[in-house]
Amino acid sequence: MKITYAMNILNAEPFIKYQLDSIYEHAHEIIIVEGAYKKFAHATNNCRSKDNTLNIIKAYHDNENKIKLVVNDHFYEDRMEMCNEFLKHVSGDVLWQVDSDEFYTAETHEYVYQLFKNDNELDMVSFNFNDYFASTDYCIAGNESLKLDDVNRVHRFNQGDQWKSQRPPILIDKNGKEKVIKKKIDGPSLKKKDHIMHHATMMFDDQIIDKYKYYNTMKFNVNKPTHWYVNVWQKLHNKFCIAGFKYNITYLKRNNKAVPADLLTMINDIRNNKISNFKLRETKDVRDFISSRSYEKYVQIAEEINKLPLSKKNLFSQISHTLKLLINTIYYIDHRTSKFGIKIICLNFLKFLINKYLINR
Repeated sequence: MKITYAMNILNAEPFIKYQLDSIYEHAHEIIIVEGAYKKFAHATNNCRSKDNTLNIIKAYHDNENKIKLVVNDHFYEDRMEMCNEFLKHVSGDVLWQVDSDEFYTAETHEYVYQLFKNDNELDMVSFNFNDYFASTDYCIAGNESLKLDDVNRVHRFNQGDQWKSQRPPILIDKNGKEKVIKKKIDGPSLKKKDHIMHHATMMFDDQIIDKYKYYNTMKFNVNKPTHWYVNVWQKLHNKFCIAGFKYNITYLKRNNKAVPADLLTMINDIRNNKISNFKLRETKDVRDFISSRSYEKYVQIAEEINKLPLSKKNLFSQISHTLKLLINTIYYIDHRTSKFGIKIICLNFLKFLINKYLINR
């Protein structure tokens, strides 16, 4: 049983070297498509990475000739076209799609390998994830309210397969027929066994700016990058908008999971100045907030706001609960954060009414 790891990358420094270190021994092969699709043009140098990504890959000690680097001098139309590019080169039995800033422990790589090796019916594996903010000590909570907490990453593969969709990932066979998923293992099941994705999505200034410019072109519910960058990333003023979504509460929590060794090595190398041009965000403000007496109240209110739309309460009870939540938000939450929280409470109460009296009638 052979696992092919495949990734699309652009401006993957400093992650790419450590990502290759983390997957190399587990891989039958590693397919890397370097470049960008059109909505990421702002982050490129004539459709190429602006940083040292290509040189790092070419200089990597690929002693077993596992790495296949694909470089085409044009923009891809979209994510799906770019992903279909790496499928042309896959020769493994299982495809593990990974971004340069997504890491897994060695135990998770081995565990997933054994799952597919021992179960011919297994076709797909998904992961819950820790979305890190400035440090692997802190991660973002609240993604579950957006149904973004479980991502399909590993697929049984046959020659000729292509992507029909990337959101969610759906494969079609060589005849154009959508592949039937006989068996899937989801993120919550793996999380119970301490197997998750570790997503270093918010670590460095350039990474943040490029990503949120793209997210803003793709998603109507993502804040303008400049506004979010200053008020959240730089100053941590809005503590209910950590992931940058306009209409959902996301907040900070401590990480309680073991972090992949190669991700920790990267962070330590940056702190010890072994890597130039990258600096981790200071986290004193995050640490002070999470250690404060008010932190647990913020978490309680954030969780209650996110539960509002799907509440089973009757209308009178929901109005009473919502009013109490508004009062608590005004009283316990700082001004900048409470303004955002009040907006989301009102929106979520409206969603409750729609769900209860329109959709579910």
